[in-house]
Amino acid sequence: MMGIFAVERIINNFDSWGHQIGKNMYAYKPPFGRWSTFMFDNDWLLGSSAALGYSPTSDLFTPCEDPAVARMYSHPPFRRAFFRAMRKAVDGPLKADQLNPRADAMSAALVANGVTRSAGGALASAAAVKTFLQQRRDYILTQLAAVSSSFAITSNGGADYETATNLVTLTGTAPIEVVSISVNGVAFPVQWTDVTAWSLSLPLQAVTNTLNLEAVDQAGAVIAGGTDSITGIYRGALEAPKGRVVFNEIMYNPSQPGASFVELFSTAETTTFDLSNWRIAGIDFVFPQGTILPPGGLLVVAKDRAVFASVYGTSIPVVGEFLGLLRNGGETLWLIQPGQAPQEDEVIDQ
Repeated sequence: MMGIFAVERIINNFDSWGHQIGKNMYAYKPPFGRWSTFMFDNDWLLGSSAALGYSPTSDLFTPCEDPAVARMYSHPPFRRAFFRAMRKAVDGPLKADQLNPRADAMSAALVANGVTRSAGGALASAAAVKTFLQQRRDYILTQLAAVSSSFAITSNGGADYETATNLVTLTGTAPIEVVSISVNGVAFPVQWTDVTAWSLSLPLQAVTNTLNLEAVDQAGAVIAGGTDSITGIYRGALEAPKGRVVFNEIMYNPSQPGASFVELFSTAETTTFDLSNWRIAGIDFVFPQGTILPPGGLLVVAKDRAVFASVYGTSIPVVGEFLGLLRNGGETLWLIQPGQAPQEDEVIDQ
């Protein structure tokens, strides 16, 4: 969606949702799929909006009459996605070596077929379109430069540190190309507090913890300069998960189909556990990377997230959906912590 908004802003389509006026956009959601948005009614743009107060240097975010869209633009993760789309445009189709031959060929095809007018006006020349888009690209590059950043850890000034709690929060900076950050190979959830500022929380699992961070782009590759590390020394007591992370509740025969769930509970007093890649055998569920369980915390795995919310309310967070079934006649479930090799897997509870 931010990519569509970016294109509308590049061509100054003020008459579209995502720009000044909330109209001229289709949205479609296929069953079991993600929402998609589709542009239309933009054949009269690419420079002709100058008479309406728009130019190659028109602002990328204002004016915007839809308050929902305005909130999208001010939300750091969405704003980052918008700038990523802008970066792809200026590094690809807006570059002269890609734009100019295409514009010349399209203009020549129209002229050869006797087309002289478009959208109620004279057909724009290829030169005018190329000039507008080149100037627009130059302006967008200045806006991208304003949000430029390197990847770095800023916690404790980037220096190693000591802590009395095993749940720590790291902070840092990252360029807009970064979509996720992994710590020792695990992608923990990232909070984007600004366009270039991030924070993430993770539990320390030893006394000395060397945390190697990698900043990953949309293609799943580590960006250039996208590594940093820091060491955390944990001075508290470490509690083992066995006997502390337990099955707490199992709804195996709900009144409404699809409302089955399994709930875990932590009896730990001080330790937060990392459940990344743990699994529940018997219902075919693997916990997503970055799943953490704090002391006294609860985690719910549901058969169907939407049905669970309709039956039990939307205030209970669901960590994921399991693929298997809970047999009404009874069966065994195993909570398994993976080891370095399959034979090193440990059953935490059953």
